[in-house]
Parts: sequence; C-alpha cells; structure tokens
Amino acid sequence: MKKLYALLLATTSLVYSCQNEKPFDENVDRQTYISDKGNCDSMSVNFTNKLAAEYYCKSTEYLEKNDFKNALKWALSAEKSEPNNIMLLKDISLIYSQLNQISVAKLYLKKVFEIDSTYGLGWHQLSGIYLLEENYSEALVASNRAISTNRLYGPYYVHKVFAHYFLNQKDSACHYLKTLIAVDQHGSYNMFKSNFRAMECFE
Repeated sequence: MKKLYALLLATTSLVYSCQNEKPFDENVDRQTYISDKGNCDSMSVNFTNKLAAEYYCKSTEYLEKNDFKNALKWALSAEKSEPNNIMLLKDISLIYSQLNQISVAKLYLKKVFEIDSTYGLGWHQLSGIYLLEENYSEALVASNRAISTNRLYGPYYVHKVFAHYFLNQKDSACHYLKTLIAVDQHGSYNMFKSNFRAMECFE
C-alpha cells in the first residue's frame, strides 16, 4: 500500500505542471512548465535563451506522453544553453526520478539548492523522492521547506499529508488534508481522492 502511494506521488510534479485547463497565473505558477501557459512554442519568462526554451518545450511534449528517455534528451539539450536555470534543473531531476535514477535526480536538486535554497518546487520534488524511498521523516522536512515558500500553493501539502500519514501521525495528516482542501486550486485533492479517503479523516 505504501509503495503504491509512493509511486503515485512520483508523478505529482509532472501532472501539476502539464495541466492546461487553468490559465497561467504568473504570481503562483511562475516557475512551472511552459505548457501551463498554453504557448509552449514561444519564449517563456523562465528562459533567456530561445533555443533552450524550444528544447524544453520539446521535452514537455515527451513528458506528457510519459516518454521519459526522449524527455530527458531534450531537457539535457536545453541545459547546455541554460545550465543554471533552476526550473529546468528541477525538471531534469523529476525525469531522472521517473527513470529510477534517484542518485542522479538528487544531484540535480543539489545544483538547484546551490543556486537558490528557497526554491519551493525543488523542495517539493525532493519530498517526492523521499516518499518514493519511503524515507518519510525527510519527506516531511522537505515538504515543510516547500510550504514555507508559499503557504497557499496546494500541491505542496500533498506530500506533507502523506508523510504524516506514513509516520502514523493521523491527526496531523488529517489537519493538513483539510488545509490542502482549503487552499487547493490545482486539483490536488481530486488527484488523490481515493487515497485520501483511505485515511478516514472525514468520518
């Protein structure tokens, strides 16, 4: 059961980033995928190099198809032009985690935090990796770091809820699940609705 949750959580960053039904909100989602904006083939606020943006755009096309090997190829091509782009580095980490190359995924997050230790999406990605490894205490620490950067960003609470739950801290898990519902604007609750129901927070 725990492994099932962890496998589901491994894709959370990808799913949040590739949803197109919501308009791009620069204040909330400034550092997510270009495809969020609905104009993946144009320059993004997240890239200064046009070629890097184009390669990254190509990478997201493969990500949406769960073709992680080709997604990685194009993301690494983008990295050559913008090696210090923390959004790109975070997403390369995500792809490596999908390919079960966890040590490499962590190395890319190390690069992210060397550039910006307050990057919330990086901490969110790290918490997902720790959940995948069933290292729930560290997942909780990383999710807390993510939340501290933006307490109104619903996806950050997903990993915190699961970390508390797997640490047998049901009261805390239920408390933060209710917080997630209160701030949720990204479909985070619905994505894991059946899993959340198993926690029996709303008896």
